[in-house]
This record gives sequence, structure tokens and C-alpha cells, in this order.
Amino acid sequence: MKINQMKAIDKWLGIPICILLTLFNKIWIFPKFRKRKDKVKKILVMKYFGIGSILLATPAFRALRKSFPDANITFLTFSSNEEICNILKIADDYIYLPTKDFSAFFFRTLRALWKIRKEQFDISVDMEFFSKFSTIINYLSSAQRRVGFYSRQMWRGDLLTDHIYYNHHRHIIDIFLALFSPLGIESNDKEIDKIKPSDREKKYIKELLKSEGFTENNLIIGVNINSSDMCYERRWPEENFRKLISELINSHNAKIIMIGGEEDKDYVEKTVKELNFKDSILNLAGKLNLAGLIALLDEIKLFITNDSGPFHLAVSLGTPTVSFFGPETPSLYGHYSSDDKHIIFYKGIYCSPCLSVYNVKTAVCNGDNQCLKKITFKEVYETIVKKYLCHE
Repeated sequence: MKINQMKAIDKWLGIPICILLTLFNKIWIFPKFRKRKDKVKKILVMKYFGIGSILLATPAFRALRKSFPDANITFLTFSSNEEICNILKIADDYIYLPTKDFSAFFFRTLRALWKIRKEQFDISVDMEFFSKFSTIINYLSSAQRRVGFYSRQMWRGDLLTDHIYYNHHRHIIDIFLALFSPLGIESNDKEIDKIKPSDREKKYIKELLKSEGFTENNLIIGVNINSSDMCYERRWPEENFRKLISELINSHNAKIIMIGGEEDKDYVEKTVKELNFKDSILNLAGKLNLAGLIALLDEIKLFITNDSGPFHLAVSLGTPTVSFFGPETPSLYGHYSSDDKHIIFYKGIYCSPCLSVYNVKTAVCNGDNQCLKKITFKEVYETIVKKYLCHE
């Protein structure tokens, strides 16, 4: 399913179901849930969207583990996040929901819900922001304590036992940590987990680059011109990327590696063909799994990217980054680290940021993303040269 399809289903099916559950919750006169136990043994955490978001949630997961060291933690998420979960190891058990088509998603969700209710979780934590689907699963989990975000403009409070105000003026790491505060959890440890590539993947990437004529002596720069279909308006203009890549190759003899998922192949291939630098550009869009991408990001000298999951992976690895923000604000999703090796371009014009949890992450410009178009090729190139290349 496409993101827009999922948004529509969440809205048009989710709202009436949530209304019915809220009415049921109000009129049901018998005890709704089991008596709370003194010791927490089982915790369910759910977060469905975003490799980057899951990585940014790792400080919260560490705090949860520290507070409940003997509890079994189960993580419910989409199957597209299975690779990052295997790498981060944030939970003891995982439940994955497929999203390729609605029928598979529907029946797998029913199976997952049956399993969740059978487990009789003591605590269920919903890390999504006002998703109706997530709220439904949280409520029907029958967990003794059901934790989630709450806003006075939203209706989900009646379906939660514990809620925390969603403060969009804070960084997402702070927001995720605050979500666990009703459970008595506090933490000042806000560094995201440091991921490391496996030796096997490092060897594979080194051999791949060598076979393509890319050596350690080269200035190897990774470039990500993509963004997920959650919001294509997060893309810096492709024309600007082409100008920047051309100048880096012509003036600094840079070697460029283009990345992207299977869904990005056509978009990246079109850009590569228009650039026409056969010996200086390696197109790996759609050719790497997540482990391979991590090994690649660890190998390159610099990563230039839109606001996306790979940006957060590179930050976790300690790879210098140049990133572009517009529809989203870096004060919410930028790097939290004080490390000065990262540069963020963000104009902050009047309509930016326009993405929020209240409009289901929908850009208001309908494709005319002036917030990113106003970031010029010239200022980006000059900043990169001054910051990273003046000693090359």
C-alpha cells in the first residue's frame, strides 16, 4: 500500500471505529481490564513508520529497559522495519505487519491482535502520533496500562489510561522520552544508538568500490536525492543536486555514489543519465540492503542528503552530513548531537515547517516547495568547500 492509501484508510475507517470504542469505553459498566500487578513482566511498544524515527527512539528504549530490566519487551511495527530492528535489537520479541497489500495487512493484523491479547501485556505504549489504527490496537491490547500521546484537539484520551501532551516545540528525542514519563521513567541520556557495520558488509562494500575504481585515496561522497512517499516535497530540487554533483566532480575530482531504495531507482537513474559522468558516479539505488547501506555510509567521506532515514543512519555512524530541511523542521528531526561535523540547510520561511502530526504530514504547497527551492546550489557548494574540502 502507498502512504496516501494508508492515510485514507486510517482516516475513513479509523475514525468511526475509534468513536465506537470510545462509546463502548464510556458505557461498559463492568471492570474493563485486569487488576494491576505489582511487577511489570510484559511490555508492548508500537511504532510503525520510519527507520529514522525508530533510531531516534533508541534513547527512550534504553530508558525503558533500564527501568524494567526483567520485563519482556515486544515491539510491534511494519515489516519494512525488520532490518533496522535486527540491527538495533531494541526489544526481546517482534511482531511485523506487512503493508504490500490491504488484505495481507488486515489478516496479519487480526492474527497479531489475537497474539497480543493472549500475551496479556502489563503495559502498552503507542509511540505513533494520533494514528487511529495505532490507537485501536493499543486499546484492544487489553493491557493494564495504555500509554500514548494526547492533545486537547484530539479524541484518543478516553482510550488511554496514561497520556502525555504532545509538544511539537521539542525535539523528537525529548518527545519520545517524555512519553515514558507516566511510567516513572526519566533519563538525560539522549544520544541515539551508535550503529556499526558488520565485518562481512564492510568487506563487501570495500570490494565493490574497488571493482568500480573507487579507492581510499578518492574523495568519495554519498548522495541521496530521494525522500519517502510520505512527502516528496522534502526533496531538494533535482536540478540543484545535478549542479552540485557536477561541480564536485569537475572541481574536486570527487567520486559520487548515488543511493536509494527499490522505489527510487527510476528517479535516480534519470539523474545519473543527465549528469553523464560514467567514470565518476556509481549508482547503487535499489542494489543494497540496509546492512549494506550502513557499511557504505561508514565508508564514505561525506553524505549529502534530503531529510530522510539515511540521514539519521549517517549521523549515528559519525559520518559528516549535509542535509536539507524545509517542510519539516530540524528543531524536531535534525541531529541532536553537538558534533560540528553536520551541516543543515533550512530557510525557515513563513510556511515552513508545514508538516505536522495534525495534518498527517501533508505539505501545503502541493509540490511547489519554496522552502527548499530557496536553498541555492551556490551557497551549498561554497559551504561544503569551506567546511570539508579546503584541505583536499
